[in-house]
Amino acid sequence: MTLFSLKLATPDETVRRSGDRLKENLFLEHYSWLRECALNITHGQRERSEDLVHDVFLQFLDKALDVASIADVRGYLNGILRNLHLLQLRRATRHPAQPLSLFDHDSALVGLRVWTSADQFQCADLLVRACDFACYRKETSLWSIIIWSAIIRVWKTG
Repeated sequence: MTLFSLKLATPDETVRRSGDRLKENLFLEHYSWLRECALNITHGQRERSEDLVHDVFLQFLDKALDVASIADVRGYLNGILRNLHLLQLRRATRHPAQPLSLFDHDSALVGLRVWTSADQFQCADLLVRACDFACYRKETSLWSIIIWSAIIRVWKTG
């Protein structure tokens, strides 16, 4: 038994790999142009534009199409770019990012780091009220009533 075993590629895998290489080379030819288009679409937000170009590359590789059938490569890549950008915009408007409340964090310290110093006083008041409520619930919960009633019964019967 050898440490390295060679696995021979099937003809289908070889064709697929060569097709992927053609797509990669075609994409790399238009990469700088596509980055500029993405930068224009995202209004100069470099990180978003780089993410968008990466998504275009992945979608371009995933498509099961013949590279030779693409008449206008720039138009095709630009179409993918615009469609992905519109999809991201729709998702962002459908599910807008909402700030987390103090109780959504793992601990109060993490939550307080997010808030500004002016808001931390309100957060401290909110924490005090939450602790008061937790103590109240502890006193009025069903189990505490059952335990206290059992203790009183045992004490009375002595």
